[in-house]
Amino acid sequence: MTATHSDTAWVLYNDAQLEQFYLADFERCLRKVLDHAGTVEDALRWMTQEERDNGWMKHSQDAEQWVWKQGFLFTDRGREVVEMLKRIWEMEH
Repeated sequence: MTATHSDTAWVLYNDAQLEQFYLADFERCLRKVLDHAGTVEDALRWMTQEERDNGWMKHSQDAEQWVWKQGFLFTDRGREVVEMLKRIWEMEH
């Protein structure tokens, strides 16, 4: 079976919807952590603590992988979060 233009458009539409779903879920989680953390950078630090403690975030590139796992890497907000995580990582090393 060959994919048609409408099939491709449907997949892209679904991917965009899925990214927005994951982004909204991330933002809800971030707001909950922010209630206690105070700043976005502190909240992200707390949210990635386990990965950093276990050595899973050894390089700034690992920030991209973490955001990708959250499901919204290829969005403007995803790129913004990656940059914040890279700054956090660089400050700690």
